[in-house]
Amino acid sequence: MSLLEQLRQAQEDVETIEKSVSKVLLEKEKLPAMGASADHAVIDLTKQAKELAEQALAIYKDEDFARKEEIAFLGGTSGDVWANFYDKIKETKEYYRKHADAPCAKAPQVRDVTFFYDQALENEKSDSRFSGEESYGQYVDLQTHYALWLNLKQLKDHRMRLDHDEKVARMKKRMPDASPDEVEKAAAEMAFEEVDYISWLQQFERFHEIPRYVKFGSKDYDEYLSKLETYFVEGFERFFPLSSFKDTKEHFDEEFENRWKAGGVPGWITPTFKDPLFSLPSGKLFSSEGIFKSHQSGKAYKKKLAALQKLSLDEQQKVTDETVAEDKRLAKKEALIQRLRDVFGEIIEQTVSNLQKKQSRTVEEMEAALEEQELEDEDDEAVSEKEDEDIDKPIYNPLNLPLGFDGKPIPFWLYKLHGLGTEYKCEICGNYSYWGRRSFDRHFQEWRHTYGMRAIKIPNTMHFKDVTKIEDAVRLYDKLKRDAVTQQFDPANEMECEDAAGNVMSYRAYNDLKRQGIV
Repeated sequence: MSLLEQLRQAQEDVETIEKSVSKVLLEKEKLPAMGASADHAVIDLTKQAKELAEQALAIYKDEDFARKEEIAFLGGTSGDVWANFYDKIKETKEYYRKHADAPCAKAPQVRDVTFFYDQALENEKSDSRFSGEESYGQYVDLQTHYALWLNLKQLKDHRMRLDHDEKVARMKKRMPDASPDEVEKAAAEMAFEEVDYISWLQQFERFHEIPRYVKFGSKDYDEYLSKLETYFVEGFERFFPLSSFKDTKEHFDEEFENRWKAGGVPGWITPTFKDPLFSLPSGKLFSSEGIFKSHQSGKAYKKKLAALQKLSLDEQQKVTDETVAEDKRLAKKEALIQRLRDVFGEIIEQTVSNLQKKQSRTVEEMEAALEEQELEDEDDEAVSEKEDEDIDKPIYNPLNLPLGFDGKPIPFWLYKLHGLGTEYKCEICGNYSYWGRRSFDRHFQEWRHTYGMRAIKIPNTMHFKDVTKIEDAVRLYDKLKRDAVTQQFDPANEMECEDAAGNVMSYRAYNDLKRQGIV
């Protein structure tokens, strides 16, 4: 094949691949079940286009002057111009005739949009890239990490203690006349129920609720964090191949450093070495004062304490700095997982919904749903082929309704039911608009509103729900602080005393009368 024909074919293929990419993305909007498979197919098509563009660029550079010689030949520099032209046409036709039945990789006669589209989906390796539970990138599979979390012994003991305390509090309300021993016995008879997988999925990023002694110096907890971090970091490229993890990581590193210096990382505001139950010579943090004192009375502790006291001030500071570095390392892992959890937020919500749906079905219903899904896939393929002809037609949408998962406007009654025509603006979110009450209510717990509240230095608690104005939020926060001060117990004015005659008075009045010798 001549160089000019190779150049023409490469440029045509690049343009056709661009149209194939558009087709893949449109199919993804119509068929959400494709999951991340569509994104990986786009990556494959993009690589093909890049290779073809590099081939065309190499021909344009013409380092061996072959293209220049061919143009000169067609221009009639050597021989008759028309004879040379028709010789090239004959050579091109002969080439395509000879390779007409050859594999498409050599010289396909028809390299249209459908050819590249089908090729990209066939080359897509989502079957091996995602597990069965992940369903081509629609859901996450964190069962292994959930099992690791369950087996963190210190954390499990902590959960059991909290559960026992809650049961004791409930039994005291139910049995007000019972003795403490009877209450304890009744609470002990109630079985401990572990957190299920669905509940864990909805709260696993709440690391600030885990006691510090469970985290610091625990190899099991460190391993749990590392595996959870690895899953999300590696999963970022599998679930979001069109996004750049490098940019996300760089932004996170910068933000974390600023938060750490300002002491704004939840759960790590106070350094571990300042904890009263932390033993600096041993480098251990204990769960209770009794265990801590028992450790201090041991020979090993006294030996380590003597060795620490022999060190210079700089060396002792270095030991303290090592504990701070360990704090920062664990805090950074937790913060990165929390950031990636926000990125995977929609997929995790879909996972929870899917698991809840599975739990509500019987075996027969699940089998029927699988068969129905297979039939729908076959129908979708048939409909997709039919809709390819009408893909460029504009969608008739005179009311400007939102589009559904099928790419068509949602019904007007559904639009009115959810109040999607009502706009709610939030000044705290930077005057961002939310359409519909459901979206507006949900945004108070989302990252944008949380960041806005943090920017005005106000905690995002339930007191501020439905508050969208910055001025209102500041005034309410000031009022809450004033109320908190007034509600504090004041011994001088609120504590009552009784004199020998049985007169009841405030503690301050009693002291005044006592100094005067009246009582």
